[in-house]
Amino acid sequence: MSVFRGSSRDRVSVDFGTNFDTGWQGPRPCARVPRMAESTESSPSQNPLFDALEKTRTILFSSDVSPKSVREATARLLALEASAPSKMITLILNTPGGAVLPGYGLVDMIRFITAPVRVIGAGMVASMGISLLISVPKERRFSLPNARYMLHQPRFSGKVYGSISDLELEAFEMVKMKDKTNREIAAATGQTAEKIDHDTKRDLWLSAEEALDYGLVSKIISSARDLPEV
Repeated sequence: MSVFRGSSRDRVSVDFGTNFDTGWQGPRPCARVPRMAESTESSPSQNPLFDALEKTRTILFSSDVSPKSVREATARLLALEASAPSKMITLILNTPGGAVLPGYGLVDMIRFITAPVRVIGAGMVASMGISLLISVPKERRFSLPNARYMLHQPRFSGKVYGSISDLELEAFEMVKMKDKTNREIAAATGQTAEKIDHDTKRDLWLSAEEALDYGLVSKIISSARDLPEV
């Protein structure tokens, strides 16, 4: 941490990484999730793969949580709801986490639309991805056998410039976000807020079976035939 002395007050520059997010900060090769190839000349709605997913009312969220990925998922949620407001939408979730505020925008939209949404954890569901997972009732949360889940406290990454008072406000907001997330996970899993707070002091990794016992998901599925009929 370096202190710069100006004419009116001391200011502090602290390097925290890149952004205020909850993305997993572990080894980078493990944190990267393969993305679906995107055309620079056509929108997702013009992609034949997306067209096929639309017919089955399926959204594939396989990227970090960012304004762009949230915008695309939100658009598809609204389009699917408009086509059939009462039919189930399936969200396949494979994400290392990412930006908090855009992520909560998607959480709110999942709960806002009238069409019911079910979430299937696949690959990695970490950090902000946990909030997306628990945005639906427990009976609509499923896991594939090899999925892995990771819970932790919100993390500050990025460069933050400001006075000591500014940094205190940022820290206060982080504590508020941590408490909010812990309460939501506790309510969604049946665990106590105290246990969630204790468990997330360090990265908590769970297998599909452990996630089932923890209350994150209601069922482990190996095939689409294992999903309840809707």
